[in-house]
Amino acid sequence: MYCTNCGEQIRDDAVYCPACGVQMAPLEIPHTTVSTAVSDTPPAATTLTFTGYSDRTAQPLHMNGPESGTPFYIGFWNRFGACVIDMIVLFIASNVIGLLIGIYLYSTMTVYQAGVFIESDSFRSFSTLLTLGLIWGYYTIMESSGYQATLGKMALGIIVTDTQGRRLSILRAGVRSFSRFLSWLFFGLGFLMIGFAEKKQGLHDMIAGSIVVKKQP
Repeated sequence: MYCTNCGEQIRDDAVYCPACGVQMAPLEIPHTTVSTAVSDTPPAATTLTFTGYSDRTAQPLHMNGPESGTPFYIGFWNRFGACVIDMIVLFIASNVIGLLIGIYLYSTMTVYQAGVFIESDSFRSFSTLLTLGLIWGYYTIMESSGYQATLGKMALGIIVTDTQGRRLSILRAGVRSFSRFLSWLFFGLGFLMIGFAEKKQGLHDMIAGSIVVKKQP
């Protein structure tokens, strides 16, 4: 820098001019004010929103019915179609099991002994109980699983839930499966109720506290 009085070149940090002795103007240093005041207002909380979370025991109701907030209850004919598919699956499964039992009997007995045993009342009772157990186990396991549906229901895109839209426990599913046998009584009246009930519930649904709804995509 240069002296404003005599024009002599001097250092930038000089206080006096070495040539004429004139005092240089002090260097103005800008300063920043730091506030130390403490605010009484707490900082705003940050809200994080998570989407896509689901709990298998507390599924939301499938609100995709014709009216907003109304579950799409599945009627008689769709459920009848699912039942037909399930009966085909159970027919194939029961025949495979029967074939394996026949192979075992004929491998451990003579042909005559096996034939007599198969025609006996005890074997027929065993076969009936085995068939009923197969049906009960199939519906109980499938409808309490993560799929919430039998193969027939899965094919038609429908699931079974409780009245709050949650997955059935294995106990509730077992009660529902057993109650299906009651629905067959009186010429299947328990199933015909599906066509007239408000929530499209059959007798077995009402006993178990379950509904059948359309699965969300």
